[in-house]
Amino acid sequence: MAEPENPLIPIQQKVIGIETKLVEFLRAVIGTVKPMTMSLTAFLANIKKAATDLAKTIGKTAVDTILKAGNRIVQVMSYVEKQTVEALKMARNILKTIKKAAQPEKVFNLVKQMVARFAKVFRLIVTKVSEVMTILSPIEMVLGVISTVRMVLQLVFKWISQ
Repeated sequence: MAEPENPLIPIQQKVIGIETKLVEFLRAVIGTVKPMTMSLTAFLANIKKAATDLAKTIGKTAVDTILKAGNRIVQVMSYVEKQTVEALKMARNILKTIKKAAQPEKVFNLVKQMVARFAKVFRLIVTKVSEVMTILSPIEMVLGVISTVRMVLQLVFKWISQ
């Protein structure tokens, strides 16, 4: 006798896939971005200490821009980390609900609501990550200029030593 088709199985498979990706993302955030965020926090503290000297050299608006961008990155990454953990909890709750369902038709609406909330949190995470990328855009430009200056100085020092 064939078993009736469970409408929750495709949902379960999608949630498992998303949960796997979120675990990988969280590992990347904690393993790679977290130390950088902590380093950035220390760097921002040093900039705040030397803000008056830097303001005289490169201008107050440049210092303020760096501080605002850095603080915003730290805030957003902390928020992304918390939301990712929350999304993982939601995914696990959805999977528990699906596994415990004796009659899938009766819990379908509940699972549908849970998946809708889960999708909202997932969209929020993606939005915040794109916000970080937008914040990093001017910083990337500044780092490119610094890299070019470094390369020119290396060439000059090589020329002088010859």
